[in-house]
Amino acid sequence: MNLQPYLSRPSIVLTIWSLYHLIVWTLLPLACNTCLPLDCIEAVMWGSEWQWGYDKHPPLSAWAAQLFAMALGDAGVYLLSQLCIISAGLGIYALGKLLKLSTLQSLLAVLLLDTIYFYQFISVEFNVNYLQLPFWAWGWYFGIRGSLQKNPINWIALGVCVGLGALTKYIAVLLLIPLFAAWYRRGELKETLTSYGIYLAGMVSILLFLPHFLWMKSNDWMTLTYGIRRGASDETFFWHHLWHPVEFILSQFGILLPLLLLCFLCRRKNKETTSPRNGAKELCLTAYASIVI
Repeated sequence: MNLQPYLSRPSIVLTIWSLYHLIVWTLLPLACNTCLPLDCIEAVMWGSEWQWGYDKHPPLSAWAAQLFAMALGDAGVYLLSQLCIISAGLGIYALGKLLKLSTLQSLLAVLLLDTIYFYQFISVEFNVNYLQLPFWAWGWYFGIRGSLQKNPINWIALGVCVGLGALTKYIAVLLLIPLFAAWYRRGELKETLTSYGIYLAGMVSILLFLPHFLWMKSNDWMTLTYGIRRGASDETFFWHHLWHPVEFILSQFGILLPLLLLCFLCRRKNKETTSPRNGAKELCLTAYASIVI
């Protein structure tokens, strides 16, 4: 099959992929579901209170769900989830090109997401995990671009991604660990740490997160204590801390198995190679390691 016409116009491929998500996974659940999934209902109800925090999560996902529900009803919440996936996919493509991947490799990095069921029928259940996807992808993009171009806009954008990501789910700050690993591999870590950019990004993210921090302080650290109580409430607390990480790794391996097999096949057919020092492998591996830990 001749892929050259598609590779010469990747915007067409990305547009078709985006329209597929927008149309199928917005209209299909709207036609089939009698009501929103539980997580969606919960987010909309939280958002109607317009607080700087809630007992389980920071506020951004609730605000977004409420805004889209106010504008478009149930369809708005389904649409919001797909917009998060599309935005993340475009960020992945942009990141791939920035890391000197070929057009084919960058497109496959996006298209192969659909082999993971979280990006298919489960994606109709909007929650904090979907909203944080764009912040990870674009945060890495602006972090790498900032080290290359030394433009303050890139560092401000990185700070916005980290800050808004943390306002979605606290683990979003872990996106910095793979970024530091990529900088190290690319030989840019020392220069990055001695430049103003990373500290500008830190200041922006702290300013964005500060209102939620003050809300937590005045509300007995509700969001943090909820997670601690939930994790420590079972009598088999220590056993769960041993078993659940193993269970998580095994389940994620099963979910990713189709993707891994297709990546292996694509790698065998595609002989193009990338620079061993572009940081792509470090970005990927440390991202998985951070989440598992």
